[in-house]
Amino acid sequence: MAEIIELGNSTEGRKINVLKLGFGGRKIVIHGGTHAREWISPITVINIAKNLVDSYRQNGQDAKEIRVKMRK
Repeated sequence: MAEIIELGNSTEGRKINVLKLGFGGRKIVIHGGTHAREWISPITVINIAKNLVDSYRQNGQDAKEIRVKMRK
């Protein structure tokens, strides 16, 4: 359900990793932490991902709705 995927390397040679949530070919993209002074966006992205996974595991309504919408 959740998987870390390496997309490649930055111009500085650092790995670019993403967290893939879900099943199949459709994807949810939640982006944060692009700029050095964005102190809140990385943890916000982590919390959104955690809440989606927890909700899905508990058969929560939010996760079900997202999954249904992604199938269309």
